[in-house]
Amino acid sequence: MLLLNITLWLGVSALYLGFSGVMGVLLRHTWPIHRQTLDRDLAAAHGLLLFLPASILVLSYPEWSLLGRLILMGTGLTVAALSAIQPIWIPKVVWQRAFRHRYFAATMALSALWGFSLSLTTQALVPTLVAAAASLAGAASWYTTPRST
Repeated sequence: MLLLNITLWLGVSALYLGFSGVMGVLLRHTWPIHRQTLDRDLAAAHGLLLFLPASILVLSYPEWSLLGRLILMGTGLTVAALSAIQPIWIPKVVWQRAFRHRYFAATMALSALWGFSLSLTTQALVPTLVAAAASLAGAASWYTTPRST
């Protein structure tokens, strides 16, 4: 049960921080006024369909302490802000496509570990299917990671 709780916390945290980073990058692309509306539409869709629901989930998850939820939420907002600003003191590798692919692969590995752990404790098929899908998505992301230069 401890492994299940740890993998759930790590998986949700990694996904939330990833959503936060994407939100910041999308916001960065909407700043110039001459940008196409597609950039603004993508940022709005991501915010409404992923970032906002993920934030609500993080804040309302009753099994985690309020302090832990607030720390995760604050960290996510910080990641979003840093991703939007992309300060020079953060290594450029963080903003490259290869890093995003590896981060997604690692997050999917955590999700797969959670799914397989849950399937062992509940003997249900759905967590196994989720874990298998996360494994495939993570492997595809890892396999298609561009080479760093």
